[in-house]
Amino acid sequence: MFSINNKISIRQLKLLLIFDIISIRLIRLPKKSSAYGQNGWQLIIVCTILAIISSWLITKLLHNFKGQTFIDYTSRLASKPAAYILSLIFITKILINTALELRLFTEILKETFLKNTPPYLIIIPMIVLSLYAVTKGLETRARLAEILSLIILIPLIVILVSTVIGIDLSNLRPFYIHKPSVLAYSATFVSFFTNLDLMLFMAPFIRDSAKVNSSILKITLYCGLAMTLMTMTTISRFSAAYTAKELWPVLRVLDTLSLPGAFIERQESIFVSFFIVSEFFIASSGLFFSSMICKDLIKTKTPHIPILLCSIIIIVIASIPMNVNSIYFFMDKTFIYLGSLCIFIIPLLLLALSKLKKIGLSL
Repeated sequence: MFSINNKISIRQLKLLLIFDIISIRLIRLPKKSSAYGQNGWQLIIVCTILAIISSWLITKLLHNFKGQTFIDYTSRLASKPAAYILSLIFITKILINTALELRLFTEILKETFLKNTPPYLIIIPMIVLSLYAVTKGLETRARLAEILSLIILIPLIVILVSTVIGIDLSNLRPFYIHKPSVLAYSATFVSFFTNLDLMLFMAPFIRDSAKVNSSILKITLYCGLAMTLMTMTTISRFSAAYTAKELWPVLRVLDTLSLPGAFIERQESIFVSFFIVSEFFIASSGLFFSSMICKDLIKTKTPHIPILLCSIIIIVIASIPMNVNSIYFFMDKTFIYLGSLCIFIIPLLLLALSKLKKIGLSL
């Protein structure tokens, strides 16, 4: 699981972040934000700014505690019992988040290509594939991200740019700024960047830590812009009212595309291909980091037991009978409470303790 040369470059870190952050969120955000009208995309801009602040907090911790594991530096900052409690919070959040995203992914796949397929026939193969990748280490996943990015990301960018052509801007009017109360609620949207918290555990694996700060900030900004663009495009094509009611509005947008000279009849197939790849990285990330934290907690030299335990938990949660609305409900609760806690509140508290106790390389 943890090879001797288990280090990744900044470029590999960026690609892993793109696959980990965007994923299902690119489909969920247009529907959720459109509930606040035609200018719901403003909420995503606000939450992107908050996510950038969160990225700065996380990268500051990584810089102050280069090469140290999460339990190591949290034990120094907040005592060993507190470090164990925080680790359990992260394990819980990672496992639940991974399972729910995997289950939502199965629903999307059933809607598009595999109708009437039992969820476990999609969930179990994905977990087995992810489990195999985890046993090969983080470096293997990073190299795979480099290869798949060329196959998936470039066609995806072309399609996303094509969605802007022919949009009806009248569906975005009138332009106005939301009330402060609504903008304040958009702070909960920052939890859609929930996988940013995985960076807290990346310190031992980054080869060139000097460039981490700017790299993570840039990727967070790019992902936020992609989500904002997709939301504006979806609302402008269908109106906010339709987008809020439609189950998969982004897939409906792709149905309306007609690319000149395109040899692929269904453009959403490329989009779904991206989600298949992205879900693989999310599942393998969830398995890797949850089992790594578990390994540190129980202090075992054998990683296989934590990996198998986390795999079983994810499969069990993802296989619970749920409809899409139920999945959305539990994802929202997980994102809002555990997600916001893990990507914003905990890093802020740890950085404050670092400054208060004057522990770390620099502040």
